[in-house]
Amino acid sequence: MQRKEVVLGVAFLMCLFMTLSGRSSRADLVVKIGYVDVQKVFEGYQRKKDLEMKLRSEQERARQSLEEKRKEIEALKEELIKQEILLSESAKAEKEKELQDKTRELQEFVQSVQKQIQEKQDLYTQQIMDDIEAVVKEIAQKEGYRLIFRKEALLYATPELEFDLTEKVLSLLNQKYRPGQ
Repeated sequence: MQRKEVVLGVAFLMCLFMTLSGRSSRADLVVKIGYVDVQKVFEGYQRKKDLEMKLRSEQERARQSLEEKRKEIEALKEELIKQEILLSESAKAEKEKELQDKTRELQEFVQSVQKQIQEKQDLYTQQIMDDIEAVVKEIAQKEGYRLIFRKEALLYATPELEFDLTEKVLSLLNQKYRPGQ
């Protein structure tokens, strides 16, 4: 019985030694983890602000053009109403067709402008997200991070600031950004 206890004790000590030695050999694999509040970075990025201003000015130009086309249609309507009694049926039909054509052109113009603005907005958003991802990757590689998460994906994160890379990412993005890019 004693021999069996000694063998079990030695086996236990060997297992314990192997477990402890296995842990110490993995100590160099400490995983460095961080997270980024992508929405905060997105909103604070100067390039986003510049592209937003550019998009607003394009929208304003389109709005002005739209307003000119609307005024033109209103003038045609007023002209048709004023001259309705004086016009022959064929002239009246011609003016009504012209009014319908202008109205259709206006609707097509509105749809075209909305589509162009949406496409530009999507393009700008993708460019900004590409910039953010490139800077996150750069920080990860330079500083040895193995995992960097989006803050939105975390259920819980400790309050230590060492894990929050948001300000570091935002600062580096704005340093690298040159207006006119």
